[in-house]
Amino acid sequence: MFKAGNIFLKTAGELSLFFSGIIIFTFFAQQKGLIFLLSFTGLILSALIVASHEKSWQALREAFGLIPIRKENVYFIPLSILLAVFFSLLYRYFLKLDIFPTQFISFVIPAAMIGATEELIFRGYIQFRSREFGVIISILIAAITHTVYKYVLFSSLSAIEVVNLGFLIFWTMVVGLILGIMKELSGSCWVPIIFHVVFDILVYGDGAIETWWVFA
Repeated sequence: MFKAGNIFLKTAGELSLFFSGIIIFTFFAQQKGLIFLLSFTGLILSALIVASHEKSWQALREAFGLIPIRKENVYFIPLSILLAVFFSLLYRYFLKLDIFPTQFISFVIPAAMIGATEELIFRGYIQFRSREFGVIISILIAAITHTVYKYVLFSSLSAIEVVNLGFLIFWTMVVGLILGIMKELSGSCWVPIIFHVVFDILVYGDGAIETWWVFA
């Protein structure tokens, strides 16, 4: 039991450091001048934690959930697309935008890449490493950390007037739980990645929503 406790503490410590690196990057990436460079210390910290634990490409693929979707679970692909369309419609309706984008600008590509990266971090690595605490706890941890990340990202002074933080936090948590469950059931992070890519394309692809939070 003592050994198991040490393993849990080690995992919790590594996850805390990994997530701290993500938060450091998120916060300082929005700063001006040379202080912006501090954001890279966060990325380095997170990368070192991953490198210290995952020793091979196969281990990295498994840790980030880049496992092919099995044939018996292929129905998760259309399901994730349908859910992404539904939530994007809900979000655009809340912001009083056109139901669907009327055009797509060049930002559609980085928007998709950002969504995919978030899923690799939260439903991928964090949820995978948290499984030592149990499946349900791992889904909760992934959803909570993703919500905290979103809060830090959107709660800068320049965003307070344009972002309803209550709405953002609630739906980030709800969708995070749904994606976490889908990832566990499908056995692959490709399912939440597909969701997030489609969602971000439909929400941000036409440039109707200012993307200050990417370039700040």
